Amino acid sequence: MKILTITNYYPIPKSPFRGSFVETTVQALKKQGINVEVLHPVPHVPPGAGLLMKRTQDFKNLPLQTTRKGIKVYQPKYWTWPKHLNWGVPDWFQYQAVKRLKLEKPDLIHAHFATPSGLLAARLAKDWDIPFVLTCHGYDVNFWPQSSFINRHRFTKLIGKAHYVLAVSTALANKIKFLTGRQVNILASGLAIDKFKIASSKPTLRKKLKIPSDKKVVLYVGNHFVTKGMKELKAAAQALPNMLFITIGTGPLKEELGSIKNIRCLGAKPNDAIAQYMKAADVFVLPSYSEGMPTVLLEAGASGLPVIATQVGGIPELLGEKEERGTLIPPQDVDALIKALKIKMPSEKKIKALKNHINQNFSDKMIAKKLIIIYKDLLKNTKAGLNNDQTEW
Repeated sequence: MKILTITNYYPIPKSPFRGSFVETTVQALKKQGINVEVLHPVPHVPPGAGLLMKRTQDFKNLPLQTTRKGIKVYQPKYWTWPKHLNWGVPDWFQYQAVKRLKLEKPDLIHAHFATPSGLLAARLAKDWDIPFVLTCHGYDVNFWPQSSFINRHRFTKLIGKAHYVLAVSTALANKIKFLTGRQVNILASGLAIDKFKIASSKPTLRKKLKIPSDKKVVLYVGNHFVTKGMKELKAAAQALPNMLFITIGTGPLKEELGSIKNIRCLGAKPNDAIAQYMKAADVFVLPSYSEGMPTVLLEAGASGLPVIATQVGGIPELLGEKEERGTLIPPQDVDALIKALKIKMPSEKKIKALKNHINQNFSDKMIAKKLIIIYKDLLKNTKAGLNNDQTEW
């Protein structure tokens, strides 16, 4: 069985944890004996484009094909522009770039995110007359369909055409049903739990990472965007000068956050380094405005780190509606974030409950085995038949 995973989010040298949740699943499938390859279209960066789209600079000089951790990764370059997910058809430009690769036909496609990967998967599945699985993660459901009437139509059509649709949380599955009428299945991204079992003690790691031993350390990992709650994080840091806030990641607000005396912005870090910072910290915060099922919270919980997160998307499912596995706060509420951070001693009961919940429900090995069952059932029972539909995507 040969699986082609399609994603626009996959680790690259300048952003090593970008799309790590997809890579974790791919690696877990490989360990289960599945022949899996990754199709990772990347933006073409013409001269001067970096002035308008600074993030595209990370994709300069990437090879057309590479091997990462034993997995073949194709990286065709396609034309892009600001806000390309909301306006235009980036999947068409990706499709033209992919056709030039002349890839061998796989048995099945698994796309992560409806746009543009899911739309690209639909085009390729139609050409090859094979089934495709779609996993929706958050933005592709919460924002993209609402950005225009055309995108709402394309999303609904895509959900109807996919042979199997997965959502990473119940909240996301309910949103898909509301938007399209289709009941979809729930399967979160897997987590390589063993990577977060670090033997070194907190004092040892703090000394190694040059973190003061007498400070309460608040950790954030993710993109530095407004919608990730960075304005609220900045305000909380200013209100709590005796705490040290450490952020890992990149984004347009990184410099603004770094200008605050008690915020230490470290930029992008590989997963093994992130695990060490999680073990060294006192509390993890995720003040996002919107989420699916954030992998970073799974990582923090697996590290034994108490978490404070906003009551959005699949987060209440993870932490429990009654907050038995963490602390929930309203989005865009600075006072609630400050109040939660002021609590001196996190509940050991909550920490253990979250860790056990993650161990039992989110291991990469378990998720991979469930996916393999889905793949085999589709290949056994589904005839693609996409060539009968000539409608353009």
